[in-house]
Formats: sequence, structure tokens, C-alpha cells
Amino acid sequence: MLWGQEEIPMVTATPSIVEEVAPQSNIVNSETNVLTVEEVKQLLEKLPQPTADAPATHDYTNLQAALEALNAEASWNAKVTQLEKNSGLSQNLDTDLTTANTESADLAKATLPTTSEEVENALKTLSPKLREVNDSVKELSGLLSSAPQRRLQQTQRLNELKQLINDPKNQATGTDPEAMAAEAKMQAWQAESDFLELSIAAADTRKVSLSKQLEIAKIRQAAMTDWNNRLTVQIKQLRSDDLKQQEEALRETSRNAAMKSPVLQKLAKSNQELLKRSKELNQYLERIGQRHKYFEYRAEWINKQLAEIKKRVEISGFSQAAATIMLKELGELPKLGKLEDEQDELEEEVRATQLELFDLPDELNESQSPEAQLSALGIELDEKEVKWLRTHEDLDVLQDLLKQSRENIAGLKSDANNYFEILLATDTEIIATMQATEQFRDYASENILWIPSRDIMSTRDVSSLPGLMGNVVHEFTAIIDTIIKGPVLRTLAFALVFGVFFMITRRWSQLTQQERQLPASLSKYGRTVKLLIFELYIASLPLAFLHLISWVLDDPKLNGNLSNAIAVTTTAVTPAIFFVVLLYRITRPNGLGQNHLRWPRTSCFQINKAIRWFLGPALCLGIFSVILDNYGDYINYFSGSRVFLLPSFILCLLALHVIFSPGKGILSRGYGMLSSSIGLRWVIYLLLMGWQSFLSVLVISGYMLGAVMLWGHTFRTFWLLAAVLIIKGLAELYLEIQQWNAHQQEKEELAAGQIAEMSEPNGFQLDESTRQVMSFLQWILILVGLSAIWADAFPSLQKLGSFSLLTFNGEPFISLGQTSMLIICLVTTVMLARSLPRLFEILILRRLGSIDPGSRHAFSTLVAYIVVIIGVIWASKILEIEWGNIQWLIAAISVGLGFGMQEIFGNLVAGIILLFERPIRVGDIVTVGETTGKVTRIQMRGTTIMEWDRRELIVPNKEFVTGQLTNWTLSDTLTRITLNVGVAYGSDISQVKQLILEVIEKDERVLEDPAPAVFFKEFGESSLLFLGFAYLGTLDGRLAVSSDLQQGIYESMNAAGIKIPLPQRDLHIVDGPAGLFPTEETTGLGEPPLNN
Repeated sequence: MLWGQEEIPMVTATPSIVEEVAPQSNIVNSETNVLTVEEVKQLLEKLPQPTADAPATHDYTNLQAALEALNAEASWNAKVTQLEKNSGLSQNLDTDLTTANTESADLAKATLPTTSEEVENALKTLSPKLREVNDSVKELSGLLSSAPQRRLQQTQRLNELKQLINDPKNQATGTDPEAMAAEAKMQAWQAESDFLELSIAAADTRKVSLSKQLEIAKIRQAAMTDWNNRLTVQIKQLRSDDLKQQEEALRETSRNAAMKSPVLQKLAKSNQELLKRSKELNQYLERIGQRHKYFEYRAEWINKQLAEIKKRVEISGFSQAAATIMLKELGELPKLGKLEDEQDELEEEVRATQLELFDLPDELNESQSPEAQLSALGIELDEKEVKWLRTHEDLDVLQDLLKQSRENIAGLKSDANNYFEILLATDTEIIATMQATEQFRDYASENILWIPSRDIMSTRDVSSLPGLMGNVVHEFTAIIDTIIKGPVLRTLAFALVFGVFFMITRRWSQLTQQERQLPASLSKYGRTVKLLIFELYIASLPLAFLHLISWVLDDPKLNGNLSNAIAVTTTAVTPAIFFVVLLYRITRPNGLGQNHLRWPRTSCFQINKAIRWFLGPALCLGIFSVILDNYGDYINYFSGSRVFLLPSFILCLLALHVIFSPGKGILSRGYGMLSSSIGLRWVIYLLLMGWQSFLSVLVISGYMLGAVMLWGHTFRTFWLLAAVLIIKGLAELYLEIQQWNAHQQEKEELAAGQIAEMSEPNGFQLDESTRQVMSFLQWILILVGLSAIWADAFPSLQKLGSFSLLTFNGEPFISLGQTSMLIICLVTTVMLARSLPRLFEILILRRLGSIDPGSRHAFSTLVAYIVVIIGVIWASKILEIEWGNIQWLIAAISVGLGFGMQEIFGNLVAGIILLFERPIRVGDIVTVGETTGKVTRIQMRGTTIMEWDRRELIVPNKEFVTGQLTNWTLSDTLTRITLNVGVAYGSDISQVKQLILEVIEKDERVLEDPAPAVFFKEFGESSLLFLGFAYLGTLDGRLAVSSDLQQGIYESMNAAGIKIPLPQRDLHIVDGPAGLFPTEETTGLGEPPLNN
């Protein structure tokens, strides 16, 4: 609230006028030591103006702050002047009060207008004045009621200002801009302090003045309201009298016309129809007037109640009194659906009235000829009647009838216009009622969880039970007696329906007893569906039973407080009973969950045990507690229902412990349906325990309404999770059975010789892609369901979200709500970044045959990057980070990172280039340096290459962009194998070429186009060298093909007697030690003599 809005409103010509104070444009002060606006403006003009390229200097910023502070000082000085002026005018209020009483008395004695036209004009003139005085009463009442709170706030602000003024840190000396800014702030604080001191001193005088102004406004309001009511009654009476006079005159002229001519008879009949329409329209006017008053009252009442609740909350916080008013008004608020229907009906009436006005005859003019007037009335005459009319135009009866027609049409048009205006006014009031209702509901939704409906739990809860239970037993006994003695028909119908249900259940149970013990069948999916329908039927039996009880208790003979409480409770708790019974049935040993949905046996056991031991008793205690609470409301008696509700919540806490225990529950490792890491399991467990404990504390503290509401949402959340798991289990079972049937069909086709080979059967196992799609759809269903379940609780939970966790310079930096939203943002971004690219590839990219695996990976990676970017933008919105506030910081960080982490950023940029230019793709065979292998993954920083020996090498992306790269499969996957063959000198060259070519062509893996080729390369040192070229479609199996071809060539050469010589080397010895060369004496040592 701005302190400048605390001026005293003075009643002058109209009581609703509150004078506004306009701040002065500058300060004129005779003291030379006081800083003025002109001085600061002169200094500002000497400094360069800030631009986009050149931001404001430090001096310019300080001078600008000084100018703003001096303008604020001028505003406070003007308010002081106005406050002094208003205190001087307060003496005129006694005169205004006397004048108001005199005017009120004169208006009460005023003579009412005597014609309908004068009354309508008076009402139109009075309407804006009455609206103005009503607004004035509301405004003055609000100011008077908020005066204590406003005075407290002013006192607190004055103390703060005095501390700021007396603080030595705020004192400034010198003439530099920084000191001028400090001096200007000091002057503004002093001016505000002067105003607050004067306002606090004049608080009592202002209160008396406001009271007198309110009294004057109420006197004028009462007088104008009374005058308005008198005019309304007068217009109704005048219209009724006018209609009676017109009806009497019409009867008289009709009798005269009946003896004269058919022309007069037609005119009289037309007047009768106009009069009838006028009567109907007056009835509509009265009815719509009542509706207009009703909706006007409802809108005003709802706004008044909301203002009263806000006032109570502002003064004393959320109390039981505010809770009582809010809960009572919430129960009486009009339904928005009914208001919308009312508005639709009203709009139809508006359109019909517009058509009515369009269809009305034009206003008749006395100067027109009788023939023209009859034509305007739509009366058709034949030649004989026209001739008669022209010869009897001056007939008195004819003139009387025409006069009545003119009066009827004028009155009808006036009534139709009034009806149209009040329809529009009523439509406006309906819209106002809808807006008031929505505002009330929104405010209630934001605060209803935090309004105590009881005191803190005490002995009163226990001591009130005996009296309440005595009333319950007494009324219950009376209900039993009434049922025994009657109503006979409803009791018999209840017994008959119950017997029919019992017989159907018994017969159906016998038919499905054997099937319930069998597991899911590969060929009978209908068995699972039939058993699920049976379990749904069994779970719905308690609902039918409770509705039958409610129907029996709805009999007029049983119309009592207890019967009404039981009927209301049975309707409210049926969803909880249905869920508990269904989950209990599904999780029984060898039940639907274990045998068909394939839930782990231990998990089913834990859920079933929790329902039997804890949830069942908790539900019974909760139902009894709600019955007592409703019964206490009906008889206006304090019910100690918390005595039963708190144990119910504690039992629910134990049930959650049994179900979600990380050691034995469904979160335990190995067999849990929701198994995960040990840390996450404990986090989920502790959150659930803490949440249920928090709800129990709310019950003890008196916040029963919030506790019950939040527990209802929690219960529906568990029901949502169970329903999603049931649907997922059924869907997976159906897909697995379809997969098995497809395998069986392949088996039959293989036996018939229609296919060459059969894929490996998976049995009950779905492939990974299908499971990922199912998991993604599961989380989508959960998120949509959670948003629907908790939608009405979000406004109330925002109260917790405003709690500040971190502060910076005394200002809230991050709140609990922002932290929660950041966690949601992080989890959602991570989940979508992992799942959405894979889902995008499975559902879309794989169905497009023209897209290769590398392209699919590139698209999927881009989708992941887009999700991460959106997540970053979302997080910045949550933290309210704007680019303009951090661009310089980011620029500075970017420079620092550019020097310190240039290699990392270089790799990141290179990764983006690889995704867009795509010199390599996932699945390509590349050679980087001395490494050759297959690209398996392309990430932002590095690319993973798997070598032929299955080692994975991570290469920085920068190497692919700046270094030399060989991509064997860039344009296509065609590759060539080069075979080097050497044969002995003297071999037949043509034969060798033919043998090599035959071996290559014989291999089916070698392409025919391009055709293989063999060439005689050169004369080697010890062999004739040949080259053989073989082309393969892919690099897959390149090494195996090369090995097979070389083995075939070797075997073919051996078979043809062609030698593949060993490498030969000639050794020439030039010199050496004695004994190294052979002599005649040594030639006999194992060596034959050399022949010359």
C-alpha cells in the first residue's frame, strides 16, 4: 500500500468524491542549503546521455536517483498540504450533515410523477446518482474499517524512517553526485516522515470526519433508495392503470366497431393483439426486474463476504471465524454452470427482444391518413373496404381506434426498450456474479488448506464424544424402527436387489473359480479380460450396497440429521472403497496381479497385507469420522471426529511403511515393481512417510479441512499409479501374445515352405524399443493424471512456494516454490532428453526407409539438444533470469572460458558441426591417424570409435574437423579388396590371371558390378607380381572375404602346379678374414668340388 493514498476523503458536491493529490513538478525552497530539482537537472544536462552502446555513467546514475528522490519529496510535501487543507474543511461536515437530513426529508415528502414517461425519466436520472452514492458508502466504509490497520502500518513506517534519518551511514557531505543522491534521499525521507507524523496526529480527527462523511452518505443512500423504490412501485402502478384504461377503451371501441364495418373490426382486433403483447411484456419486465435485483444482490453479497474475510485475515490472520464464514459461503455460492445457463438464456431473450423491436410497426403519426396508418399496422384491406374507409375517415369510432393503436405501439416500444435495457443490465449483473464467485473460489482455493477449522486437539475432542454418540445412537435407533415399520416398498426393493446381486455373484464366482487359479494364457487373452471384469464387478458391490442404503435413507419418513449425514458420506467415500477392494482382490495369492499382470509375488503380498491390517481399518475409522463430522454440522454440535480421524491417518502411515519399505516393500531391490537405486528408494520412502506425518500434524493442529483434502488427493494419486500399472500390464500382455502368435504363424509358414528361415522366438519378452514406448506412455499418463488430480490444490500449495530459502542483500533470491519447480524442470528435462529422442526414432524415423542409421542418430541427438535448450529456458523463467541482466556476466565468463577451456569449447563446436555437416555418421568406417574402426556414438565433446578388436576409442571432435580423416563409407558402402600374388618365374601369366579371376568370381560376396579384375603388375626380384581387385557392397566381413580369397588362390595355384616362390637374396662377399673362403683343402669337408 502506498503511503500517498492515505489522504482524508472529503464530501463536497457528491459524497463519493475522494480528492487526489497531484505531485508538484519541482521544489521551490528559500533555503539555499537544500538541494532542489533545478540544480540536479542542470547537472544532468551537462553529462552525456546514456545510449545502447554507452551505458549510463556512475555520476549520471547517482544524479538520476537524486532526481527521483526529490520528486518523491515534492509528492510528500503536496500530500502534507492537502492533509492540512482537509483538516480545515472538516468543520463544514456538520453543515453538510444538516443539509443531507433536510434533502432526505424533502425527498421523502416529494410528490411522485403522475405519468409513466415522467417516472421513467426520473428513474433514469436517479440511477447514476444512486450508483455513485453506493460506491461512496463502500469506499468510506472500507477506509473507516481499515483505519486501525493503516495507523499501525504508518507507525511502523515512521519508526523505520526515523532510524534511516538518524543512521550516520546515510549522512553525506560534499558536492559530488553520490553525496547529492544521499542528500536527496534524506530530504525525501524527512518529507515522508512529516506527512506520517501529521497523519498519525490527525488520525482521531480523520476517524471522526470519516464517520460523519459515512453518515451523510448513508442518509443520502437511504433517501435515494426509498425514492427509487417509490418510483418503481409508481411505474408499475401507472403501467397497470394504463393497461386497464386501454383495455376498457378497447372493449368500448370494439363494441362500437362491431356494429359498423369489417374495417373497424380488423382494427379493433389489431389493437387487442397489441394490448395482449403489452401485458405479456410487462409481466416479463417484472420477472426480469426480480432477476436483476437478485443477481445484483448476490454479486454485492459475495464481494462483501470476501472483503470481510480478507479484512479478518489481514488483522488477525487465518482464524476459525474466517474459516466459518468462508466454508458457509462456499456452500452457498451459485454454481458457475447454472450461471452460464442463465447467461445463455438471457442472451437468447436479448436476441428475441431485438427481433421483437424489429418486428414492431413503425410509430404512427396522427397526420397520416387512416389508410396509411392501417397499412403500417399490417392490416390488409380489399377494394370494397378501402372505398368504405375513404368515405368514413372522419368517423369517431375509427379515430378512437387509430388513437388507441398509436398509444399501444408507443407504449409497446417503450416497454420493449426498457425490457431490452434491463436484460442487458441483468446480463451485466450475472457476469459480475460470476466474477465475484470465481474470485471467491480462487481466494478460497489459495487459502482453504491453511485455515483452521478446529482448535488444536485437546481433551474437548474426547469430552464431546459421549453427548454426540448419545444423539447418534438415539437417531440410529429411530431410523431402524422407522425402517422396520416402513417404508415397506423401499425396504423390499433393497432386499430384492441385494438378493439378485448375491445370486449373480455366487454363480459368477463358481464359473470363474478354476480360471482364477490359472496363469495368463498365450492363446486366451480373453480369460484375463474376463477375470478383470469380474474383479471390477466384485469391487463395485460395496458401492451398490452403499448407494442402496443412501436411497433407502432418502425416504421422506427418514428425513433426519443422521440419515442425511450417512447419505452424504456414502456418496463421498465410494471411490475410496472401490479402490481398496479392487486392489485387495488383485493382489491376493495367485490373483490377477500375480498370474496375469505379472506383478512380483512379494509385492502383491505386501500390498495385500497392508490392506488387511491397516488400510481396511483406516477406511472404516475414516468413514465413521466423516459421518460424525457431517452429523455435527447438521445439529450445530462440536464433533470430536478427530479422535477417529487421527488413528485412521496413523494406520495409513503404517500401511505406506509396509507397501513402500525399501527392505521388503515394492521398492526393494530385485523384485519391486518400482525398484531403483538404493538412494532413490529411500528418498521416495522418506518423502511418503514425511508427507503422511505432515497430514497427521495438520489434523492435530486443527487444519482438518486441508488434511482431508490433501489426503484425498494423495489417495487418488495412488489410485492413478495402480490404474496405470494395471493398464500397462494388460497392454504388455496383449503385445506379447500378439508377438507369440506372429511367431507361431512364421512356424507354420516355414513348415509349408513359404519362408526360408524363422526369426528367433521371444516368448513373453518384448523388444527394447516396445518397452521404451510403453514406459514413455506410462509416464505421460501419470503426469497428465497428476496435473488433473492436484489442479485445485496448486493455488493453496503456492502459499508454501512463497517461503524464501535463500536471500541476497536482504531480498528473497530463491523460494521453496522455485526450488520445487526447478526439481520438476530437471526431472522432466532429463526424462524427455533420454526418452523422447529414442521414441522419436522408433515411431517416426525407423518408419522412413530413406533415412539411414546415421541420419536417425543425428536427428535423435538434435531432438535431445532441443529438449535440453528448452529445459534451460524453462529454468531461467523459473528463476526469473532475463538476458538483459546477465548478458555482460555471460560475456565476461565466455572470455574467461575461451582462454581456459578453449579445447573443450572447440570440441563442443566441432560436435555441432559434425551433426550438421555430417562428415561422419554412426555406423561409418573411419580412419583417424593410425586408428580404424566403426563410429558407434557421436556426442557433444567426443566421438566413440570401436576398433576391430572391440576396443572403444574416444576421439575429440576437433580431430575430425581440423585433422585428416578417412571415411570409408561417406558416399556409399562400396569397398575394394586388393590381392597381391607373386608366382615363380617361368609360370604362364595368362593361366595365373585366369586362376585368380576364377577364385574371385566364385565368391558370392564379391559384386559383379564393378567387375573384379586381375593385372600383371611387374617383375619382382624373385617372383612375377599380380594384382587382383574384388569389390564388396559393405565393409561387413571384409577381413573374412579377403582371407577366403587368398586361401582359394593358394589352393588353386597348388592344384595347377604353379609355385609361389620364397623370397630370394644374392650375397656377394667382397672381403673377409682368412679361412672364410673355400680352398682345395676344405672342399672335401662335406662339399663336392666345384666344377669349372
